[in-house]
Amino acid sequence: DFTFDHFIVGENSTFAYNAAIALASEKNKFPPLFLLSPSGMGKSHLSQAVGHKIISAFPNERVMYITAEDFTTDMVNSLRNKSITEFKQKYRNNCDVLLLDDIHFLSGRTRTQDELALSLDYLYDSGKKIIFSSTTSLKDIPKLNEHLRSRLSQCVVSEIQMPDFSTRLKILQFKARYHGYGFPNEVLEYMAGELTENV
Repeated sequence: DFTFDHFIVGENSTFAYNAAIALASEKNKFPPLFLLSPSGMGKSHLSQAVGHKIISAFPNERVMYITAEDFTTDMVNSLRNKSITEFKQKYRNNCDVLLLDDIHFLSGRTRTQDELALSLDYLYDSGKKIIFSSTTSLKDIPKLNEHLRSRLSQCVVSEIQMPDFSTRLKILQFKARYHGYGFPNEVLEYMAGELTENV
């Protein structure tokens, strides 16, 4: 369900939505995108929507969506199993689009940061598409090595704010229609007025 068709755009997310559409649509090199917002505002939705659009438009593109936690686990397992070469191959040579969620999770994980920075060097130089997402701004992520911070600072930063009342109402109306629920409009308005912190 995480497609552009299912993402309700409001003033809080217009820039992020347009940047994600542009990155997904362009065949040529596009700067990496850094989606920033509190939890539940649509970062993962937009990131995965990019992946879906690229796969439908360019079926031969190899799109990889992964959380920073799973990336770390994958690397640790590769080190334990003495298969780090395969790990590097997976993220450098077998990936055209990298969608990396929750980048703030890498705080203090020195070895993972080193490996990610090297992989990003390769992906950047090869003109691959990359999206990062985080609940924490780049300057506020502690214990991030300079190599990785430098790479991340080259991103187009797009912040998604909390949606206003009318956007929350549109989201609820869409979800009700999509799931086949019938709600009186005053119930949806009440919910939109009360539920403000997580889509």
